[in-house]
Amino acid sequence: IAGVTKAVDDLMIAVGKEMGDPHEAVSSLIKLSTIYNDDKNVTADKIIDIGNAFQKLTSSGIATGQYLIEFAEQMGGIRGITKMGIADVLGLGAALETLGQTAHVSSTALSQVIVKLFTDQQKYADITKNSLGDFQKMLHDDVLGTLLLVAEAIKGDSGEMEHFFEGMVDMHAKGYRAVGVVGDLASNINLAKEQMKKANLA
Repeated sequence: IAGVTKAVDDLMIAVGKEMGDPHEAVSSLIKLSTIYNDDKNVTADKIIDIGNAFQKLTSSGIATGQYLIEFAEQMGGIRGITKMGIADVLGLGAALETLGQTAHVSSTALSQVIVKLFTDQQKYADITKNSLGDFQKMLHDDVLGTLLLVAEAIKGDSGEMEHFFEGMVDMHAKGYRAVGVVGDLASNINLAKEQMKKANLA
């Protein structure tokens, strides 16, 4: 407990103003550490790792701690099936904030899209021109990397974009929002990869 407390204190000193209300921020850090670790244990090292990623992303761009927390918490709802790492999620969130997408809309749209990658694997394997087996392996090894691959495959192709969203009833209800999020990712793949790499290195 002492180690965790010190790690949180150090982080709040470094990026506290970016995290919003300190009590909510501490609660969120503990929550994120629990959600994105299979063993569910909260340790000082895990808090430090998350803190380093926050500090790097907020100090080297326009990403804010509050946005990253909201985005990561909401993306955490599908972590059970995706096994996404916190660094990748934070990096993707930083890219989307840079592109002007809101945390709630982005996380809602991407959560639904990612679930569809798992339930309609053959469809998205075809879109990326991969065999089903290769696509399944990519999805197992790197969910967000696979998401970016799919986004890149539909870039600038309205027909593929329509095929991409086919059957997503909830997505069509908020169509322009979902298309905006995926479209922004498709047009800014390098930014997303750069932010994810930056968070992982930190």
